[in-house]
Amino acid sequence: MPSSPLGVIWIENPTAPIRSGVWRYNRQLKAALAQDPRVRLQVSQADDQRLNMVQLAMRTLDGKPARSGRVPGPLRPMARLAAKAVGAVIGGLGLGSVKFFLPLHLPPPANGEVVHLTDQYLASGMTFVRRRPIVVTVHDIIPFVSESRLGMNLHEHRSHRWVYSSIVRNLRNATAIMADSEFTRQCLIESGHIPAEKITTVYCGVDHSLFQPGPIPDEFWSKLRIKPGTPIILHVSNEAPHKNFAALIRAFRAVVEAHPDTTLAKIGVAHSPTQRAAHLKLIEELRLASNTVFVDDLTDEEMVYAYRAARVLVLPSLAEGFGLPVLEAMACGTPVICSNSWSLPEVAGEAAIIVSPQDLGQLQHAIERLLSGRSEAEALRTKGLERASSFTWERTAQQTIQVYETASQPSSR
Repeated sequence: MPSSPLGVIWIENPTAPIRSGVWRYNRQLKAALAQDPRVRLQVSQADDQRLNMVQLAMRTLDGKPARSGRVPGPLRPMARLAAKAVGAVIGGLGLGSVKFFLPLHLPPPANGEVVHLTDQYLASGMTFVRRRPIVVTVHDIIPFVSESRLGMNLHEHRSHRWVYSSIVRNLRNATAIMADSEFTRQCLIESGHIPAEKITTVYCGVDHSLFQPGPIPDEFWSKLRIKPGTPIILHVSNEAPHKNFAALIRAFRAVVEAHPDTTLAKIGVAHSPTQRAAHLKLIEELRLASNTVFVDDLTDEEMVYAYRAARVLVLPSLAEGFGLPVLEAMACGTPVICSNSWSLPEVAGEAAIIVSPQDLGQLQHAIERLLSGRSEAEALRTKGLERASSFTWERTAQQTIQVYETASQPSSR
């Protein structure tokens, strides 16, 4: 053990949606690391830097208030107009992603100090950073490989392909990379052409003090607008195309024929209004409006109640970098059905029903088995609790510190 704590500059992405997997990773791992005397965290955020005109334009384009404190008072109205004009031009060209390429603002390196970028998107700012020990957490590179591995284009604009290519190129210059799953690690090696020895698989954890079996307050059912005791099929996602929510809706149509009192509860803010609108339209077409509820945001405690209330969590994703809802549901004693794609079988192990995400009949049959068969549901509950117990943020912190210590060595740079 070193005589003094290892300095770590922890940089997180402030745009990570609240209660998303990345948000929870930042919150839980940071707290676990803060308890370990071997490291000294200096926490920052990627946008804690002096704004230039491009940043002002980007913030205006994003609909966020421009921080113009660096512009002299009398010139601020002109600066705002200029920012709007520049933002409009950049937006019209589809180059809103320029903001990702701003150099990271880092304090001068101390002896052996390690920088931890906790989101792969932050690697875009490494282009102009002088060489120093940098560790990057890669949660997934789904957009980068979606066309080759999924046969679908998940880039919202052609400029985003450029963004992700630059991110992956910069990842090759990182001192060390932590991948959330072995599947993501293999993607980085095979599609990103990153040396295998640079990448360590470090699984996410579960906050077992929060996610655990227990009672459900009566008022929670009111928030979900569901009658207490209603059989709930739970889906937690941002509704992006690779989450495959439309397939679950179609399978649910058949489930309702045999179980008309069942409700499909979708938790999480939609990735885009267009995707939400498409799902609502499909629900109307299939006459499922009375059996479906959408809740965009829940507190941590309410999220636990949602898992406890559900008969089953269904995650039929075409792609996942990890799949944290699988473990959170298991930790709450909720049976899980997930797809056989990407990292999900790796995370779920033998504690879930694994199905093909393209086979609606298989998905429907799995859901009906758990709605009808108490013994199978109870068996999965027991397996799930045991499986989830092996994933802790303390273990994630221990493995992360090992990566820090290796990256801080001169031979690693």
